[in-house]
Amino acid sequence: MNTFSKKTRWLMTLSLAAVTVLAGCAKKPPGCAEPETVMTINSIVVDNVKGLMPQYIGTQTQDDPQKIQDGYYQGLKTEVVNVVSDGYNEQAKKYSCRANLSVTPVTGEKFSRDIVYSTQHTEDKDRDFLVEVQAFQPFVVAVAGDLTTYYYGKRYRGEWKGDYSCAGIDDAKDGPQGPFAMPVTMVVDERLHATLERTTKGGGVEILTGEAGQKIKLGGIGKNSPDDTWRTSFEGMVQGLDFTALGEIVAPDNSLLRKCSLKLKLPSN
Repeated sequence: MNTFSKKTRWLMTLSLAAVTVLAGCAKKPPGCAEPETVMTINSIVVDNVKGLMPQYIGTQTQDDPQKIQDGYYQGLKTEVVNVVSDGYNEQAKKYSCRANLSVTPVTGEKFSRDIVYSTQHTEDKDRDFLVEVQAFQPFVVAVAGDLTTYYYGKRYRGEWKGDYSCAGIDDAKDGPQGPFAMPVTMVVDERLHATLERTTKGGGVEILTGEAGQKIKLGGIGKNSPDDTWRTSFEGMVQGLDFTALGEIVAPDNSLLRKCSLKLKLPSN
């Protein structure tokens, strides 16, 4: 049993027909528009969205070092309006209710849906009450979809900074063909396009691009002059706020020039 507040607890079930919550501590259940009821409905939204997220982003539900999902849940604003009470059943100790529920997350997208719900007193020793919301799943699915877009738009976005290093050509230890290391920045935009651009020792430019995610592949062309070009590729994984990749630089004839690595970090704020 999860704790909601000092005197509140609930039991969640995902269902296409209904969602129920045990909550409260009172002689009779709260009315259709009372704060306890609205607060409990908000908890229904949050907990059922949390239940769906593994289906939307898989193992990345736990891959959230910036607490993006927590921020989304904390920013949810729930409003219940146009409340209609269809009466109180004294024998069942149950209010029957209708209303319009709207939820506005930090994205600014507003989700609104007419709901039918009830609050009912239970007979257990803690004198809890039960909140049941009918046909609620389409609403939860819409909010989960919005959170998915929000998560991906923020999870990898930013400037990943760190080191780009390569071994020497033909095991050279120094000079122009020797190993090198330099600071670089990989920029990931809101559409998850990743770009890494560096100025070469020969005064040229190398530009690598790819798509950001748990696995990132970068590839592109480098050029010092029309007669001095190469292809570069990297592939690696993101773990937390760190991206580590291995790659290679190859000549136009596909011969290997250098083995390379990237070690980048995304600032936490």
